[in-house]
Amino acid sequence: MEFRVMRVALDTNIFHNDRLLAGGSFEALARFAEAGHVEVLIPEVVAREFTALSSEQLEAVASYREAIKKLRSAFSHNLGPRIDTLKKNVKDVKDLIESFESEAASTFDLWMARAKGRVIKPGSEHAQRVLAKYFDGVLPFGSKKARKDFPDAFIVEAILDLVNSEIKD
Repeated sequence: MEFRVMRVALDTNIFHNDRLLAGGSFEALARFAEAGHVEVLIPEVVAREFTALSSEQLEAVASYREAIKKLRSAFSHNLGPRIDTLKKNVKDVKDLIESFESEAASTFDLWMARAKGRVIKPGSEHAQRVLAKYFDGVLPFGSKKARKDFPDAFIVEAILDLVNSEIKD
């Protein structure tokens, strides 16, 4: 009986369900990978979405900055110095959020090392296929020119390449 290693590609949602990568599913997958039963493959888009600041976090910092500007212009000049002290807090908030990003990258790298995972980079041909699907409005795009679906489109193309390479092997 021939033993074949199972390839497992993970999507963004799986990582966001367990930000510490320490739950039962990640533990089991890491153990299977350590035992040589599973090859863990992560499309680069997934890795970057897990380790980078989310758009919600970036928007929160931008909103905070904008609120300080509005306060500064709305209040008299004699209150300006007190409002300016809030600017320091913007840096503190941004630094805090960036430390979350750094911790996420470290957590991801440690888990990937344990699972002997491999990040799959997109190929130039992926961009051509993604753009064609973007303008045609075919899956994974919800409609024509659905910009929010770009990350998913690159994930799909990476996984399709993995499937096609498995078929050829």
